Amino acid sequence: MNKLPHSIESLSIVVPAHNEEQNVAGLVEDIRSTCDELFDNDDSRYEVIIVDDGSTDDTAKVAQQLASLSCVKVISHPANRGYGAALRSGFAAAGKRYVAFIDGDRQLDPRDLLKLAPHARRTQLAIGYRAKRDDPWHRRLLGKVFSRIFVPLTIGVSVRDVDCALKIIPRELIRSADLSSDGALINSELLAIAVADGYSIHEEAVSHFPRLWGEQSGANFTVIAKVFLELYRVRRRVRQHVLSRPSSASVAARSA
Repeated sequence: MNKLPHSIESLSIVVPAHNEEQNVAGLVEDIRSTCDELFDNDDSRYEVIIVDDGSTDDTAKVAQQLASLSCVKVISHPANRGYGAALRSGFAAAGKRYVAFIDGDRQLDPRDLLKLAPHARRTQLAIGYRAKRDDPWHRRLLGKVFSRIFVPLTIGVSVRDVDCALKIIPRELIRSADLSSDGALINSELLAIAVADGYSIHEEAVSHFPRLWGEQSGANFTVIAKVFLELYRVRRRVRQHVLSRPSSASVAARSA
């Protein structure tokens, strides 16, 4: 029985990693410790899926060493395909009832999964928001503008921190969403489809730390411009998803 009341039955944790050779082993150790607490040391109820997204350092080598653990799987992209593509590969391999993801850079704390897990339901996502984001001021400003202005206006999703990479999602949503984003917009796409399909969203404050090793990406002008252009493409894909789903689909049907 879970130590936490009304918590989840089982969990796949996807770790997208690009050039994270100094981070991934420690992160997996922290995830295992958290899941041992969540699932009372029953490692058959969770799995860690590391997705090496075409790393040019020793991330792949470290990940393969970790694959000797029974709860760890490794997926390797021969070339860098992007954050969203890495997540989608991990989602496709997930075999547990719920799916979580956490970035490989160790800026987020796996122990916050203990806060999210009791709120994950078949009809609800549990997502984190960085209450005290430990990033440079321009990244914090861009994140707020994106989450609180552009995302609500464009795709109708209103959350505090759309791109916080600590979320727990019912696997059936992952299976039905047919996600297509290769980049960072996968978060917006996922939440927009969830809302359109009648899922609710529970938000919890989570910890955020400075990056100690490796380099951040995503804050240069070219990447930012691509993100805003892609947001409109996400809106179009969500509309297509809504139009293509069966008319009988509903939360009540999922819960039956």
